[in-house]
Amino acid sequence: MRSAPLLLAAFLGSLVACKGSAPIGPDATVFCARTIYDPCETEHDCADTACRTVSSGLQICTMGGCTPGDATSCPMQDGSPVTCGSDSLCTPPAATACHLNVN
Repeated sequence: MRSAPLLLAAFLGSLVACKGSAPIGPDATVFCARTIYDPCETEHDCADTACRTVSSGLQICTMGGCTPGDATSCPMQDGSPVTCGSDSLCTPPAATACHLNVN
């Protein structure tokens, strides 16, 4: 019966996580959700977008096809507008604060 408290703790811990949120790593860092504006190293680090180096030098999951200088054709980042860069890629001021899951 020693395992009962451990199972209860694991079950309660699973209730705390929000659906759709990035998983928490073993060292309490947040793993990237592989969505737009997350940092990336390869295409495999992005689910529905492309891994690109944007005009500001960030290597992020992003999308193209926007009008350079426009701040309405790109998805918002944490409630803030994101401007389309000169390379026609959505370019936030910074990548999402998360860590790539290298497992």
